[in-house]
Amino acid sequence: MLISPCGYYCSGCSHYQDRCKGCASLKGKPWWVKYYDIDNCPIYGCVQEKKIADCGQCDRIPCQTWTDLKDPSYSDYEHKAKIGQRVNRLKKSRKAQRFRVSY
Repeated sequence: MLISPCGYYCSGCSHYQDRCKGCASLKGKPWWVKYYDIDNCPIYGCVQEKKIADCGQCDRIPCQTWTDLKDPSYSDYEHKAKIGQRVNRLKKSRKAQRFRVSY
């Protein structure tokens, strides 16, 4: 299961593998940035700048950048719900990583 630095479930996206291979392989330049008239995803850039694996390691999750990057096909309610899902996914991922046992 591939999860982006912002908690998006990449494998569930219709563009995954076709137009997008995930943020890490694209270095923060997913297919959708052109619709915002930007070169890179600002969330990916922030994660790289802070030298963290994902937004789940940031105290400000979700930040204004998350709110600003609204998919125009979502209502405000849907957008907030999607943010909540991504935050929960990152928190669960963090928790799971803490309990992994190495042999």
